[in-house]
Amino acid sequence: MPDTGHAAAASRQVRDIIERTRRTLSSTDYGRLSNVRKKAYEDAKLFAEQAEDALKASNVVFAKELAEKAERLARELQSR
Repeated sequence: MPDTGHAAAASRQVRDIIERTRRTLSSTDYGRLSNVRKKAYEDAKLFAEQAEDALKASNVVFAKELAEKAERLARELQSR
């Protein structure tokens, strides 16, 4: 039987990552990005959406991978 406490904590962690990603993206000036960086912005948004979909499908491991990719891309946009 799965550990529902662990699963709930993992789901919360993924949701936190998605929320941080969205905050980072919302503070990014999309209009000033180069085309390559706009693609990275769109990819980050897509990964965050896919992470949410994976959570809804109870695939927490995949959701976490997608959320972490999204956050990494969003942070890279802010670092330059």
